[in-house]
Amino acid sequence: MLSAVGWFVLAYFFIIFAVAVGAVLLLIKVYNDRVKDKEEEKYKNIKK
Repeated sequence: MLSAVGWFVLAYFFIIFAVAVGAVLLLIKVYNDRVKDKEEEKYKNIKK
């Protein structure tokens, strides 16, 4: 059985971990969107 402080530390680390994972996923999504936009621009330029 964990003490109150133990639970608090556990919750604190869990929140930090969740925020870090969310930030990484967001960065990956933004990066993929940018790469996709560049690919589409290349394709449009080729079509002209």
